[in-house]
Amino acid sequence: MDIIEAYREWTDSNGLVHPIKNPTRGVTQNGIRWTSEAYIIFHKHNLMTVDLRARFWAAIKTCEYPGKIGLYNRCDNRPGDQEGPDDYHSLIGACGILGLSAMAKEILEYGQSQVFHLRDLDISEVSPDDRIYKYLVLLKKHLGFIKLRYNYNNANPEIANTSSFMGRFPALIACMKYACNDPKIQPTALEKTWLIGAILFSCRRPVKEQDQWALTHLMIQAAKGKSRLVDRAIKHWFKELYKVAPGGMKEILLSYFGQPEYPTVQFTVD
Repeated sequence: MDIIEAYREWTDSNGLVHPIKNPTRGVTQNGIRWTSEAYIIFHKHNLMTVDLRARFWAAIKTCEYPGKIGLYNRCDNRPGDQEGPDDYHSLIGACGILGLSAMAKEILEYGQSQVFHLRDLDISEVSPDDRIYKYLVLLKKHLGFIKLRYNYNNANPEIANTSSFMGRFPALIACMKYACNDPKIQPTALEKTWLIGAILFSCRRPVKEQDQWALTHLMIQAAKGKSRLVDRAIKHWFKELYKVAPGGMKEILLSYFGQPEYPTVQFTVD
């Protein structure tokens, strides 16, 4: 079966893939994630061409925030919806495996340019009843002078909040740097250690937490082959994956999407 053709009826008019047949624009709000997964599959089936790489670039760029290179919306027609880490995990994974270092560098450089003080972090999204709220208040009060980076707020780029601050995911930042495929751009010791820890932690999650397994699998696409220690963690992750899901990622994604006919389920490669 033609894998590329199989995705046609799952692709919207801007070239973004969705787990819904004949999708309208923005129907699932995660076009970046589903599209990144599809093109990773194209690559693993040795189907990637210059034209396909250009199609991926064009589709993803429809979601870029106007005038903010490296900052993305959840979908091209939903600029007010706060972007989350899942789309960035997916996009960075695709950049890493597809060799799109230029796009990875744009994302990384945008985040590095967004400097703010901890005291300016908006914590209004956190409920005062949440145990972490009081700790955030104390941190803002006593360590508010600390400068932070990696704020990706597509809803309001001038504000850093607890959702848009991607620096809270050092493993994601490590993958961003690895996806740049530049020996001069490497994760810090903390970021690399956090990535290893995230990989090892995720493979201890129950199989019912499919999203955790799927997102880690996407991180692996950017990180694999970049560090001996990271590769050891990845090898262990796959060992644990097959213990809980003998069918590998195909089994995980079938449970996650519940659609055996969805091409990402049919053609995924571990």
